[in-house]
Amino acid sequence: MGRDSCLAESSATHQYWQDEIRYVIKGRGITAFEEYAVLPRRRRSTRLRRPHREAVWALYEAYERNRSDREVHDFDDTSPWR
Repeated sequence: MGRDSCLAESSATHQYWQDEIRYVIKGRGITAFEEYAVLPRRRRSTRLRRPHREAVWALYEAYERNRSDREVHDFDDTSPWR
């Protein structure tokens, strides 16, 4: 999904984007792009401008659609610590 977006221009790895979804979006319970667009991302090494955040959000939405279509949960959805 992110390969055809501005995320591909970054030197960040696949793991970096996975962590962005896991810890920044899902880990903080973000449910709307407007929240994510202005969210401080402390301790993240890559600065994201709005187009990058839009691409990350599109990646997140695609992941969630795929997960939902397959009727599975990931650890971040089932963790009692959330």
